[in-house]
Amino acid sequence: VPTGALHQLPWAALPSLADRAIAVTPSAHVWHRATEPTAPIDGVLVATGPGLPHADDEARVVAGVWGVHPVPMATNGQLADGLAAADVLHVCCHGRFRADNPQFSALDLADGPFMVVDLDRALRLPSLVVLSACNVGAVDTRMGDDVLGFPAALLARGVRTLIAASLPIEDRAAGEMAVALHRALVDGLRPSAALGRARDAVGDRSPAHAAAAASMSCFGAG
Repeated sequence: VPTGALHQLPWAALPSLADRAIAVTPSAHVWHRATEPTAPIDGVLVATGPGLPHADDEARVVAGVWGVHPVPMATNGQLADGLAAADVLHVCCHGRFRADNPQFSALDLADGPFMVVDLDRALRLPSLVVLSACNVGAVDTRMGDDVLGFPAALLARGVRTLIAASLPIEDRAAGEMAVALHRALVDGLRPSAALGRARDAVGDRSPAHAAAAASMSCFGAG
């Protein structure tokens, strides 16, 4: 549970934590609520947005790991439907963090941005969300350590675990990280351990892979 500017730290980049399963959360209360038992996974949505050359390949392989079909070029409506129906959500798209107003940070979808404020319309959210996008794990910390951005908003609305990058990531490297992550999840590893396995499997392939591995964090219940 970091404080102040430490919420922005890519913890996996620290050598002393490189081999550890790490979970980051806005508060102990949010973490405790996120660790409450849930029902088995029932429904997986894998979706993509526009403008990423390797998004379709990433979505196809990730969806195949779970035995489902991907939703290419997803719209805001399709994502909203998926939020209500899926227990696992994976979105591969461009992401933007708005430091001036984190509530307008967005995922770029086929028909326009899906912003943090749009989560207010969701009646239900998945247990596990993976956002394979630049910067959407970034947050802004206000007075009293009030945290704003996708991680805090999703966890406050009932998501147990979010895996997202707090820095820019190269899409091919992010896709290979995502595939390794989901394979580990299907093998039964908890999310933070699955992310750790993905880092070990992919992180030494190139500088871009090392950056993606260090940038992606597990938020909420590890």
